[in-house]
This record gives sequence, C-alpha cells and structure tokens, in this order.
Amino acid sequence: MCIRDRRRVHGTQGNMALTADSTCILLIKMLKDENSRFYLDYASQSEAAHGVTRLYEQMLKQKNPDKDKLTYLLNDVFDFINQIHEITLLQYDTELKGFKPHGREWIKSMMAESFKLPCIISFPLYALTAR
Repeated sequence: MCIRDRRRVHGTQGNMALTADSTCILLIKMLKDENSRFYLDYASQSEAAHGVTRLYEQMLKQKNPDKDKLTYLLNDVFDFINQIHEITLLQYDTELKGFKPHGREWIKSMMAESFKLPCIISFPLYALTAR
C-alpha cells in the first residue's frame, strides 16, 4: 500500500526511444461536446499520471466544496478515466522522432505502475488552487 502526498510531483528527462521519462501530451475530451477538448503536456509518464489524478481531485473539489481533506483509491481515478468521453496519451519516441498514441487502458496500466497498486491517496483541498 502506498500513500501519496499530492503536493509532490517528480519527473526526470530521459533519452531512450520510449521510456517512462519521455515527453507526454494528454489529449482529453470530457464530453461529446467539441468545446470540452483540451490538452496537457508533461515531461514524463509519472508527471502525466499525477496530472490525471489532479484532474480527478479538481472534480472532487467541485463536488465537495465543504470538505477540507478527501481520501480515495486509485480505482476511483480509473472510474473517472472511464467516464471521460475520449482520452489519449501521446508519448514521444526518439526512434520514431514523433509521438506514439496510447489509449485509456494503457493509461490506467501506466498509472497503476506509477503508483504501485493498491494505493490510497490523501490530499488537502487547499493545495488545489489555480496557478
């Protein structure tokens, strides 16, 4: 079991063809509506995994404005990912000199590896202020 402090995010850069430290772009379309599309870019898979959990935490904050602290399981984040209309992670591959796309199930597998299931995540809601 692991406990993650959501205020700490670590990432490094690598130079192998397709590594956990490859640049990643997360493409998300929350709803069927085209206006719900956005992207987020990260320096590594680990940062991308933390980025997805931050999206989930922002949703929790909106749904629970009166709570100071919430605890959830990584499986709760997976349920959130399943509710997203479209989600793709593009990971830079130096051999291809381009981005390789990964789907929903791969993203969940990458997150499970990143957080080493089972994982309980606890975070203070005040840490989720806009930057």
